[in-house]
Amino acid sequence: MNELRQVSILIGIVTLIGIAGLYLTGGIPFLMEPAQQEPVRETSVDLGDAYVDSYLADLYLNGTLIEKFSYQVDASRKYRMLYRSWKMPLIQGRIDMPYIELLDVVPPPGAVPYVKYSNNAVKVLSVNDSGHRVEIESLAEQNEAGAYYPQMFPAGRYQIGYAFRIHPYLECDQDYCHWNLKLDDEHLPYRQLVIRIHDPEDLIVQLFTHPEMESHQEGDLWVITGASPKDGLIEVEMLLLPGAREVIDGIPREVSNIYEKTLSAQEKGYMGSDLLPVLRSLVAAFPLLLIVLYLLFGREKHYTVPKTLSTIPAKRKPWLVNMVFKDDPHEFEPDGFYATLLDLHKRKIIELGRTSFTEIRFLPGDWSDLDRYERVVLDFLKANSRNDVFSARGLENMVKNLTKSHNTGKRKELRKSMEGILQYRDDDAVREFAAGRSLMAFGLNKKRLIMPLIWTALILIFVLGRDIASNPAAIALLILGLQSTAVALAPSTLLGRWKKDYYKEKLEWDAFRNFLSDYALIRRYSADDLDMWKEWLIYGTALGVGDTVEKAMMDLNIAIPEAAAVHNICTSFVDAFSSSMPDSSDSGGGFGFGGGGGGGGGGIR
Repeated sequence: MNELRQVSILIGIVTLIGIAGLYLTGGIPFLMEPAQQEPVRETSVDLGDAYVDSYLADLYLNGTLIEKFSYQVDASRKYRMLYRSWKMPLIQGRIDMPYIELLDVVPPPGAVPYVKYSNNAVKVLSVNDSGHRVEIESLAEQNEAGAYYPQMFPAGRYQIGYAFRIHPYLECDQDYCHWNLKLDDEHLPYRQLVIRIHDPEDLIVQLFTHPEMESHQEGDLWVITGASPKDGLIEVEMLLLPGAREVIDGIPREVSNIYEKTLSAQEKGYMGSDLLPVLRSLVAAFPLLLIVLYLLFGREKHYTVPKTLSTIPAKRKPWLVNMVFKDDPHEFEPDGFYATLLDLHKRKIIELGRTSFTEIRFLPGDWSDLDRYERVVLDFLKANSRNDVFSARGLENMVKNLTKSHNTGKRKELRKSMEGILQYRDDDAVREFAAGRSLMAFGLNKKRLIMPLIWTALILIFVLGRDIASNPAAIALLILGLQSTAVALAPSTLLGRWKKDYYKEKLEWDAFRNFLSDYALIRRYSADDLDMWKEWLIYGTALGVGDTVEKAMMDLNIAIPEAAAVHNICTSFVDAFSSSMPDSSDSGGGFGFGGGGGGGGGGIR
């Protein structure tokens, strides 16, 4: 793949991640919000086959809450209960802790109203329908009121109303009182919601919503509008005048510095909100910044190279071709090792497959022209050979025996030696050809980093969970991290440069690989030139297309026994390497967001 296509793909990925981030953080207004005359914002999440089309709540400061849920049920005869749950105790009577009392349920026509209290007692609120008590008792959960429809609801629209009296914790000092009411946190998606807080005595000093929603005053009403995805937090936190303690029938608690603690909790809850515009700008500008970096530091000279080449571009060691010219210049793959074995066989330093297709025999001769990697390979093979013969099958059996004997020290030592030839790294050799900028160029293995990066992101999302969902700044930071990771995992020469005219050679090796990977093209060549086919097999293996060359040789009846030998040797070698993996035993009512009393929400079952 040429450089322009690579950088285009990278810029496209970064742009798509950025668009998703702007969408999730509300940075694309025409996608996130309806026209200005609309009174509410609608959720853009998947609503499923049943959702709350609209939720209307009227909250009075004496604790009375009147709710109306309008359900849209698209699945016919699937559900039989509409309900409203709480995480505070739903009881009859009075207790010395925050609780909820039910005043009324107005069910859809034909449905049976009920309540299941915190002590699991069930009460059917319609005298004529008391015969359904057993079914309701088995289906309903604690702290729940709702409506039961014995025949199951046909698809359609249904409304249910509730009246509750909330007895919350009320924190007060001499100057202020504080009430944090969590209305919902486990519920169906609310496509639109309106919360009206009635404040005829003008007791509310400041009002905060979690997450932040649109709110304004209309006379003695505070009106909150918005939407909520499934299980989204809906919480209202109020800073009140001290006279609220005479109005709210709650559980009083003396707390000092109410004003400062309330405001401080909002700063923590909305941490990063001041930075949100900056973070959105960085997300949006990231693709442009990437283009600038590429033009300044990564763009190569233009060379005209044929799409396919049948001749070897340069006489280089196959392992070097694999490491520098196959993919990323810093990335060595096992194919480089396999190609090296074929090359050493051709140079008569070793012999493959003479007596067994899993053995390597060392031949007498001059080793003076061997480079560093070739010496590493031969030293390993010699150290694990008998009578100048290395057996890949024997290596595999040795690893299995070490595993059975729990000799972890020897097994780790052997694995480290195998890594030295299968995952070889020679930064000095690479620097002769290219100056890269990526994780690989800084000595990090991107293949080993991908899974840790994914797990880190998943753990952060799991731990922060709802905080991320309700905090656009946190989402923007996560998106910036994803964009940066995409760039960091890109080929090291994409934002770096090839030295001298080595980029031309890189294109030539790509063209040679294109030729070797085209079965129809290579079959046109004569079967008589055995040396040419051996060269093609060596460099085709180094470039990752050796299988195509082998297939053509088989069809043309070209006998190269070392091809089958190296294939079997490498299979046993990979099995031994996998078996050498170490055992797993060797590896070492508060303030602010979510602190309110209440919870639960509208559901269906």
